[in-house]
Amino acid sequence: MAITLKRSMRQPTDHENLASVREKILSAAKEAKDAGRHDTLEVVLPAVRHTISEPIVLSAKENPELLSLDITIRGAYAGQAAITSLVRLDSKAFVKEEGKEYFTYQFEKKKGEKYPRFRDLFLNFRRIP
Repeated sequence: MAITLKRSMRQPTDHENLASVREKILSAAKEAKDAGRHDTLEVVLPAVRHTISEPIVLSAKENPELLSLDITIRGAYAGQAAITSLVRLDSKAFVKEEGKEYFTYQFEKKKGEKYPRFRDLFLNFRRIP
C-alpha cells in the first residue's frame, strides 16, 4: 500500500501506512508555521481498504502548528478508498467447545488495557446482525 501525500508546490511522496502520513502532516505543519506560511495539504488514498490498529489523531490543541495547514484527505477515485479499524479473527484461533455446537474466540488483551470494543461482526465482508 502506498499513500500519496501532495503538498502545494511540492513533489508527491509515498508512505506505507497512515501513521507515517500523520508524521509527515505534522512535519509539513511545523515547516509551514516556522516559515510563517499557511499551506494546503492533500492526502490522496489509493483505492483500497486501509486498516488501522489505533486511532490517528490530528489535534490543533496538541499540535498547534496544524493551524498552519488546510488538510484534505480524499480517495484517488471517488468511493473506492476506505479507512477501517477491522481486526481480522484468524479461524485457527477459534476453539471448539467440548460437547457443544459452537466455537469460542479469545480476544487479545494488552497489559493494563481493556479488551477491544466489539461493535460489528463481518463474515466474508458481510455484516452479521
